[in-house]
Amino acid sequence: MTTKHHLAIAETLAKLLDSQFGIWKFKFGLDPIIGLIPWVGDFIGLGFSLYLYWISHKLHLPRRAKAQIMTNIVIDFFLHL
Repeated sequence: MTTKHHLAIAETLAKLLDSQFGIWKFKFGLDPIIGLIPWVGDFIGLGFSLYLYWISHKLHLPRRAKAQIMTNIVIDFFLHL
């Protein structure tokens, strides 16, 4: 896959999870909806996040950026458990 393809997937997935839908001016995505499913939703969200991390690795982002991404993933996962 090309860099453009990885970026397109990351952008699509980020929009779908974070801001795909809206009610009035309030935007939300599938992430909070999936998170309503006890335990399973948390792991599905973790899977999506790790996939985005994998894309960051494929795009050769700097270590510092990947470390920040992983920190955010870990914090997000444990706050939702």
